[in-house]
Amino acid sequence: MVFGINNNVKTHNIMIFSPAGPLIVGGDHDNDRDIVVQSINRCLAKSWTIKEISGGRKIEIPGFWRSYIDDLILEYRNAGWLVSKQIEISSSMPKHRSFFMTFKNPNLT
Repeated sequence: MVFGINNNVKTHNIMIFSPAGPLIVGGDHDNDRDIVVQSINRCLAKSWTIKEISGGRKIEIPGFWRSYIDDLILEYRNAGWLVSKQIEISSSMPKHRSFFMTFKNPNLT
């Protein structure tokens, strides 16, 4: 999916998509974090449904990604995304928690 004009800042190899085009983020990140960013970017680059455009694209965050959530939320927000995080619990599995990040593209709403 094309998000608009290319708005690159070349400081790092792993790109965080911005609603206005890809934005390359800088810093010394480990390979695990880069894999997380690549996975999220693949999800964000796919075509969006009408429901996702209005309500956001919800991405479940596996346990080993959770340490990156807060930093990634700031990076994606700085790139222009509207991002929130949610934790869901289930009455059938009371000790289990599911973590999600929801992305909204302000250029699509």
